[in-house]
Amino acid sequence: GHVGCTLICMAVLHRNGFMRKRVASVMVWAIAIVGIYFTISCRSHYSVDVMLAFYFGYFLPEWYYSRSDGRIDGKASRWIRWLEVRPEDLEVHHPYDDQSNVK
Repeated sequence: GHVGCTLICMAVLHRNGFMRKRVASVMVWAIAIVGIYFTISCRSHYSVDVMLAFYFGYFLPEWYYSRSDGRIDGKASRWIRWLEVRPEDLEVHHPYDDQSNVK
């Protein structure tokens, strides 16, 4: 739900380096904590929903990234790595880019 989505977004932001600066990290965590607080305080969610969100918010990104990085092998890991598009996969090499062969 709402808390799970918030925590998974936090894991993705942390993983991709958006939380390197202390000010940005504090602001993003403050917004996340306020959002989680309001989700709990509106009483439309059970406490178990929030506890499961913390569980899944931690373990799902770890499960996914350990497979996409190649730390764990298997069918699911190969499929995830096949789906991933990395920047080095998008590089286009033109024969005229290498000027060392030009005389």
